[in-house]
Amino acid sequence: MKNLFKYLMITLGLLILSISINMFFGPHYIAAGGTSGLGILLEYLVQVDRSLIVLALNSVMLLLAIVYLGKQVFMKVLYGSLVLPLLLTYVPKIMFTENKILSIVLGSLIFSVGMSIVYSQNSSSGGTSIPPIILKKYFNIKLSTGLFFIDGIVILLNWSIFGFDQFLLALTSNILVLLTMNLFSKLSNKTVKNCWFSSC
Repeated sequence: MKNLFKYLMITLGLLILSISINMFFGPHYIAAGGTSGLGILLEYLVQVDRSLIVLALNSVMLLLAIVYLGKQVFMKVLYGSLVLPLLLTYVPKIMFTENKILSIVLGSLIFSVGMSIVYSQNSSSGGTSIPPIILKKYFNIKLSTGLFFIDGIVILLNWSIFGFDQFLLALTSNILVLLTMNLFSKLSNKTVKNCWFSSC
């Protein structure tokens, strides 16, 4: 029963993430980081559905996880890595609001809620959370540094593909997500445990 509740909560969190991606970020081509951001960018460039792109990218990351991080970490990211692209397929791709500023604010808040729920269950949506763990394990690079570097690359790609305004919107969204998740953590009087980052 406990495991059922856990996976229901993870699924709820992933569903909320999918809503933020398909209804707020995707319609305005705002790629604020992660495989979902890369999915938005590549969908525009190669005209392939973002859910398929996210699935392909997550599959590569899962392979890296099992090879370099072991079975324990692999199992923690497996569910989210496969379910997120599935949900992206079925959540409607509609533009909730035509106002880009409002879209990134609401989208970032919704995204933060989804991620906080997933993290609270000691899980993740997989994707680009894997490389920073590898960098920490083998090169002792801080997780925050690795995440910042990878998300930074995705955010910069907005500039080269969509222009400077989209870059600023993506950067703003990324900052809002970080601030909101930190706020959620403080309100709950505990730090969200990211045990899936290690072998704990």
